[in-house]
Amino acid sequence: MNNKPLLFLLLLAVFAASQSTLYAPAVDAAGNGILTTLEARAVAGSGGVFIDVEPYISVDTQESARTAVRIAAGKAGVSAGNYDVLYKIVADAEIVDGPSGGAALTLLAYAEFTGRAPRGDIAMTGTIERDGSIGKVAGISDKLDAVRKAGIKLFVVPFGQSRQGGVDLAMIAQREFNIQMAEARNFDELLAFAYSPDGSRVNSTASELPQLRLDALNSSLESQEFKKIVSSQRNKLAAAIAGLNASDAFAVEARRALNDSDYLLERGYYYSAANVVFTMKVALDAQRVQNYSKADFVTLVNALDGRVNAFRPANKTLENWQWVSGSQARFAWASLKVQDLQDSLALKQPRAMAEDYASALNWLDAADDLNAVAAQKGAGTALDEFAARDFSQGVLNQANVVGDRIAAGVDADIDWHLDAARQEFGGGDYLTSVFDSCFVISYYESGEAISNAIGQDDFDALKPDASAYGQMQASLWAELYYAHALYDSEEANRTGEFAYLTNAVKLRYLSECLRDKSANALVAIANPTALPSASPLPSMTVSAEITQDYGRDRWISLVGVLLLAAVIVILALAVKLRFSRQETGLTDDERMRRLDDLLLKGKISEAVYERLSSRYGRPAKRRAAAKAAPRNARKTRKK
Repeated sequence: MNNKPLLFLLLLAVFAASQSTLYAPAVDAAGNGILTTLEARAVAGSGGVFIDVEPYISVDTQESARTAVRIAAGKAGVSAGNYDVLYKIVADAEIVDGPSGGAALTLLAYAEFTGRAPRGDIAMTGTIERDGSIGKVAGISDKLDAVRKAGIKLFVVPFGQSRQGGVDLAMIAQREFNIQMAEARNFDELLAFAYSPDGSRVNSTASELPQLRLDALNSSLESQEFKKIVSSQRNKLAAAIAGLNASDAFAVEARRALNDSDYLLERGYYYSAANVVFTMKVALDAQRVQNYSKADFVTLVNALDGRVNAFRPANKTLENWQWVSGSQARFAWASLKVQDLQDSLALKQPRAMAEDYASALNWLDAADDLNAVAAQKGAGTALDEFAARDFSQGVLNQANVVGDRIAAGVDADIDWHLDAARQEFGGGDYLTSVFDSCFVISYYESGEAISNAIGQDDFDALKPDASAYGQMQASLWAELYYAHALYDSEEANRTGEFAYLTNAVKLRYLSECLRDKSANALVAIANPTALPSASPLPSMTVSAEITQDYGRDRWISLVGVLLLAAVIVILALAVKLRFSRQETGLTDDERMRRLDDLLLKGKISEAVYERLSSRYGRPAKRRAAAKAAPRNARKTRKK
């Protein structure tokens, strides 16, 4: 019997007795700042989290409440599973949407678990992340206006958000409204503010991001070959921006990218430097072609297609196979993107396709650069790649399991690399298929680990460890990606951005997969088993022997033949579906609607939902928050 409705009613009844209350400013659909009232009550229970709302509440807010309870319980030293928590949200709005009240929900749960009420003149805004950090939100200026009208004296905002668009809101709040605006990087800092005396000023100053400081890495000779490629691309970027107006915002950003890449190259973070250069080159190339006529843009795409058709990878040897595989992977990414462009030419304008074109162009350039190094190293021990076919099939099967667990169109990165791995395997590039399969496997496994982690201690255990860097040098790509993971980990420490931390964990898992699978692939090549079928895809043969029973009606045999034919058709369709994944081209909003539907139908777990919704949820609000916040990171791309 489901007792949740009864429990919910009982919790509503105890609300009249006592509860913790806080204020959290929000922005309504018209863009106006409003003040919401948040209440919480915790009673003995079994880990339930309930929300009673006067307006409609989104799935994002529900997920935020669950994370809030787990963070608060950990900080209070209690087990969330021993309590049921009921939140009540009262807002003068039709919909309560988004996670910007997460910090306040966490403080409320903490107050209930500890029996300590926070100061009464405080309001706050900010998300709560799974590691306890407080994430950035949009609409700070509008929320300050709502706080002013309510007579609040202490307004806590996420780290780095007291300045908006060059305007010092903290100074204005203090001078004009006698409100102190304080920044909190994490829940610990919020607790210090919340439990200071009413009416007092807290010890908080406007934040300035410290300069990035990285420990120098003792990189391998092999990875230093990659450094040469990045340095060459860096110089090409410098030449491309030389003619830009020095005061142009794009030129300023490009010069900053050059400086960042120089520092990363000097410290040994070669892949991180490559990402900086690659991202800026994509932006520059996209800007260059976005105003092309449709006819001229078609010519550009056709030229890319010509390069795809003309590409010839270097022969693999034991000395160069990782370079060839890296080149072939980027070639596969480019060819998939070119196919997307060709499919979109009739429907889209150049401006809408400019970034995809620039990505394909630069992936092809990267493929050529890596292939050139592979060709130089080609005079070595011949490698029988076919001997790794069975091993590659096993790794691809692992990736296919991931594909079966996550519906197509929900996780674009997994879809992308799974398509590439299947294409590579089908073309006989078995080692390269292992490369892309590792992306699929590690992205899924790291996502599960992130979804199950809560609090700083859990995430500290997931971070990459600099002491393991030397172990990664057994594989070129494991070393490069692990160095990038260390960079992202340091950026997470510097900026407090949860996205850097999650990317560091993903890259750590990817590096470990590439290290292990590369070693296993070489073992498979050195010790081949009985040769399998030469078909690059699994083949299926169905045979049948039909014996006529003269005592039966001959029509029974005919029916049997027809049934056998139907089975063959069904099996063929199953194989086709197994090795082809439909590209949906969904928008972020469409992905979120599909995620909501899958969760409601019980097709995916809450852990999987939370991991994927953190990527695709609230794209418009994320963009608004990014514009409002000072520059602290660039979008990461794969080079």
